[in-house]
Amino acid sequence: MSHNVDFYREYAKGFWTEINEVFSMRIPKHNYLPIVFEELTKRAEKESIYGFTHTHQNERTKLNSLYPVVYLRDDRSDEELKETIRHEIIHYYLGLHYFKYQDNTAMFWLISDLFSGGAYVELGERERQIYNIVKGTLNNLFQRYNTTDDKNKITTKLSLILCAVDDYEVNSDKKLSGLELVCRACSTIL
Repeated sequence: MSHNVDFYREYAKGFWTEINEVFSMRIPKHNYLPIVFEELTKRAEKESIYGFTHTHQNERTKLNSLYPVVYLRDDRSDEELKETIRHEIIHYYLGLHYFKYQDNTAMFWLISDLFSGGAYVELGERERQIYNIVKGTLNNLFQRYNTTDDKNKITTKLSLILCAVDDYEVNSDKKLSGLELVCRACSTIL
């Protein structure tokens, strides 16, 4: 099976627009998506890699760059490739906003749940606790977002929860009861 790169590039752009619209962050929305589509390489075939988010540091400027890469593998269906695209774009989106974006973070799992991004790496104990505290509230807000005309209030709350999740993942000494309060406040004040 040969995959149409233009079709997947358009799909990626559409998903990129969607994720940017759902979360209103403190920095301007990014319209440019530097996604790379590659044919299957020997390394990817050997390691069963479907995609990855590449990080690179410029030796001279010491600036980091980040971009998603998706392998157009012939052994993957259209739906599986779309899931890989969403998965890698979620990594990229979180990394671009300076959130923890690795596969084993609560943040990545929560966003993957909302957009069917295929999170699969086991969470640690604290990350699992954070995930369990936030999941219901985030899902309820996302449902409201999809059914309301006044999306501004919801995007603000969704973004607030993401910032709180990041804070509690980065600062492992913080008591999770504070995160529960944030979730309660976001779900009751609408």
